[in-house]
Amino acid sequence: MISLVRMSRRSKRNQTSRKSSSRSPKLGVWILRLALALLVLLAVGSVGGYMWLRKYLSSNEFRDVIVLKSQETLRAETALSPLRWDGFHVTTDSFDAAGVASAKEIRVEGIKTGIVPSAVTRGVWSVVPSRVAKIKAVWDLTATPTTGGVGDSTTAPSAIDASASDRPWFDRWIPKKVETDRLIIDHSDVQVITAEGEATVKGTRWEIEPMESLSQSKIRGTGGDIQLPFSWAPPMRLEQMPLIYQSGSLFLNDSDFRIYESGHLSLGGEANLEQKSYAIEGSMRDVLCSDVLPPDWRQRLSGKVEASFSMKSSSTGPIVNGEVQILQGTLTALPVLDKLAAYSQSLRFRTLSLHEARADFTWSGDIITLK
Repeated sequence: MISLVRMSRRSKRNQTSRKSSSRSPKLGVWILRLALALLVLLAVGSVGGYMWLRKYLSSNEFRDVIVLKSQETLRAETALSPLRWDGFHVTTDSFDAAGVASAKEIRVEGIKTGIVPSAVTRGVWSVVPSRVAKIKAVWDLTATPTTGGVGDSTTAPSAIDASASDRPWFDRWIPKKVETDRLIIDHSDVQVITAEGEATVKGTRWEIEPMESLSQSKIRGTGGDIQLPFSWAPPMRLEQMPLIYQSGSLFLNDSDFRIYESGHLSLGGEANLEQKSYAIEGSMRDVLCSDVLPPDWRQRLSGKVEASFSMKSSSTGPIVNGEVQILQGTLTALPVLDKLAAYSQSLRFRTLSLHEARADFTWSGDIITLK
C-alpha cells in the first residue's frame, strides 16, 4: 500500500515538471520575438530619424535658422550661399554680412564644417572642427550702435520666431543650442576703423578653439602683416599671437613680431572691446638707429635701439611711457665734433662712441618728452 502511494506522488511530480517545461519554451520564444521586434523598431526608427535629419538639414528651414542666428549675433543683414551636404558634412561657397552697426562688411569664403548626428538626441547641434579658406571684414569701432536694427530686441519677429501654435509639430525636437569645436581660418584680410585711424591685418592665419562657448575662446594668429593706426608705428610681420577672448575682452600673451629689417617686438596686455580701452606692455630689440631716426640724423648716429614701454588708451589717443637705450652707438659729423677735431688736429675727435645711452620718455600725440 505504501509503495502505491509513493508511486502516485512521483507520477504527479513528473506530470507537473513536464507541464512547466512545456510552458517555459513558449515563454522564451515570446521573449525572443519581443526583443527582435524591439530591435526592428529601433532600426527602423534610427533609419527614419537619420532620413528625417538629413532632409531637415537640407531644407530651407535649417538654412533660415543659420541666417537668423548670424543676424542676431552680428546685428547685420546676412546672406548664405546654398549648402552642399555629404553625409553630415557640409560645404558652402560664401557667407556675406552687411552691417547696420560695427560690422560694416564681412565675407567668408570656402566654408567646410559638419555636425555630429548623435548629439541631436541631447538637444544640441554639435559642430565638428571647421575650416574657412578666407575671410574679409571691415569693422568700424567708431560707429554708433543703432536701435531697432537687425538682431536688436525691438526687431520684428521673423517667420522663424512665430508663435508656438504656428510652428511645425517637430519643432520641439529641433536642437536650440550649439556646441562648437575648433575653427581654422587659412587667410584673413581685416580692416578696423578706430578713432585714431585704420588698422589692417592681411594674410594672417587663425586658429579659434572655444573653451566653453564662442564667448570664451583661445585664439592663435600666425603670419601676415599688421599695420596699426598710428603714424609712428612701423609695419609689423606677425610670427605668433596667442589670445584669449572672454566676454568682450581680449587678453594678449607673449606675441612676437618682426619690425624694420632685423628688429623684434614683443607685446602683451588686454583690451576691452565694449569700452574701447586697452593697456599694453612691450619691448623692442635689435632695431637699427637708421630705422627710426629722421633722414638728417641717419648718417650721424649709428648703433642699435632697444626699448621697453607701456601703452594705455585715453580720450585723446594712446599714451606711451617707457625707457629707450642705444647700444654700441657712434656719433659723427656733428659740428661740435668737427670743431674739436680741427682744434686738436686729430681725426679721432670727429667720432664719439656711446657704449650705452638711455633715457626715459613719454609719447603722446606727436610730442616726445625725454626725462
